[in-house]
Amino acid sequence: MPKILTVGVAALALIACGDDPADGGSDTQIQVDSVEDTSASDDTAAPPDTTEPDTVEGCAEGTPCDDEDPCTSEDACDAAGLCVGVAVDCDDGLACTRDACAEGSCTHELVAGFCLTEGDAPTCANHNGADPANSCLLCDANSGETPAWIVLVDSAACDDGDACTSGEACMDGVCEGGEPVVCASDNSCRSASCDIDAGCVTTPVDGDCDDADPCTVGDACLEGECASGADMLDCDDGDACTEDACEPGVGCVHTPTTMCDDGDPCTNDTCQPGGTCTNEAFTGPCEDGDPCTSGEVCDAAGVCEGGSATDCSDDSVCTLDSCHPTLGCLNLHIDGGCDDGTACTTNDQCVAGACFGGKTNACDLCPVTQTDHANKITTLEVMGDGNPGSGLDVDGDPNTCAPSSGCGGGVDNALAPMAVLINPSINDSVNAGVVKWVVDLKDFDANAPFSFSLYDSSLTDASELAGCDFQTETCDYDVAQLSFDQNCEPYFEFDNAVVTGNQLVAGGVGKLISMVLPLEGGSLLPVTIANARVTATLILGADGKVTSMSAIIGGAIPKAQLVAAINGLSESALPIDKASALQLLDIAIVNDIDLDNDGIFEAASVGMRINTIPAVLLE
Repeated sequence: MPKILTVGVAALALIACGDDPADGGSDTQIQVDSVEDTSASDDTAAPPDTTEPDTVEGCAEGTPCDDEDPCTSEDACDAAGLCVGVAVDCDDGLACTRDACAEGSCTHELVAGFCLTEGDAPTCANHNGADPANSCLLCDANSGETPAWIVLVDSAACDDGDACTSGEACMDGVCEGGEPVVCASDNSCRSASCDIDAGCVTTPVDGDCDDADPCTVGDACLEGECASGADMLDCDDGDACTEDACEPGVGCVHTPTTMCDDGDPCTNDTCQPGGTCTNEAFTGPCEDGDPCTSGEVCDAAGVCEGGSATDCSDDSVCTLDSCHPTLGCLNLHIDGGCDDGTACTTNDQCVAGACFGGKTNACDLCPVTQTDHANKITTLEVMGDGNPGSGLDVDGDPNTCAPSSGCGGGVDNALAPMAVLINPSINDSVNAGVVKWVVDLKDFDANAPFSFSLYDSSLTDASELAGCDFQTETCDYDVAQLSFDQNCEPYFEFDNAVVTGNQLVAGGVGKLISMVLPLEGGSLLPVTIANARVTATLILGADGKVTSMSAIIGGAIPKAQLVAAINGLSESALPIDKASALQLLDIAIVNDIDLDNDGIFEAASVGMRINTIPAVLLE
């Protein structure tokens, strides 16, 4: 019988409004229902099926029987005479396996993205996560049909699970070495010892102590803390020109009295012995209390005046420079077109207080250093929520997170609702090779800061001819000149990357990076991320090179810039029309970052995740 396909109205609404990741999804899906076409049915309809299940004749309730299902046990007749059994419990207690019963045997299928440790008591490990029993082994869940364990290089830092040892290192895939942890207490009312699980711990002791306050005596330990004793000390120095007091932690202090201050910046105010005051006029530099003037002097009449306006210019065409009578200089960000002073750039725009221009072919070619210490990005996505693992603490406040509909742990990702609109296009472009982003790690140093750069690249002719699979194989790439600005500085670069163990961090407040996100129909969405940071988990090969990384990029995108970028897209670039996309941006995206400290949130936080494989960059 033919089928009629119907698309629910609610499903179409999902596209216009975005799928809230906090409700359990990150991709907008349209539900397609199958509905029987009854318009051309037979004239005579079949009667309803009223057949009841067969009963077991003479089977009294509770009598053992066989329901012929090998995946049940304790089969017995119920009150209706039916033979029923209890399903076999195949739960292995592991969250990373799908448990089922087939032909009487339990099966435990490993979920994608996990590894399973070996031994009598197997446990789950996430991709790039360590074996709970051996931190020198990292899970590579993407190694092929079967997950594999990657052995960290010798001397890599590890954890032997004993909190009373430190400085352990991997050797032949085993975490060993380590020195005993020396526990010390900086509190005389607590003694220190080491616990194999908790590490250094302290326990209360009794006795005398010193609360470091010279203003008290008779201090004593009480429940592990030094309780202050009685107040003491007479600090009077007999000088009427001082104010005397005992200051906790310091002792007696004798501060010159302010009783002689007449509030006139053009007099020298002095307290004479015995407590009398003199206020003598003087000529010379003074301060009139206005942060917007400088160079004031006292004139012959004893008046502080003159001076000139404070210069608040920061030499940027993308800031509005002014002086506030209380706050002093302010350099507030402005939006719109600008001129970066370079003839070979175009479409210059102000973003986060800086002028960015698009580089053209008229600019000089920039040199590229050949390196086999690079990584090709195989996946990039805007994360669909603000929970741990989906972003970073962009505003530096662990007590705030975004979006309010789904966030926690201080993670800021206010642009999460846009993920459903742009991720499908980005994923298609990456998988099809429309864009080939490569991370340059030529300066990688496990012991000192180094540069972390991202380039737009293309396969070399040789790799193209060889059919190198850019999503799974180590290929050779040429760097696109449009990855650099007119001064040959990469648009996307962190110059302060640091590695500790297998963890990388880079970027920070004031750091700007730019990248172009490819969308449908060949459209490009340029974004500049302010206060940009990256954290990454690295997997190192035996030669010390980075073989893969899983990284989170976080920062803030000025909302006005994003509006301008969407306005510049073609109508086919997004799964909904531009007007609906801009309406979603206006309603669903709430600015949460103040980039210029003027008390106004003008940017929205963002969190993106990338994964990589090895690559080679050629000159």
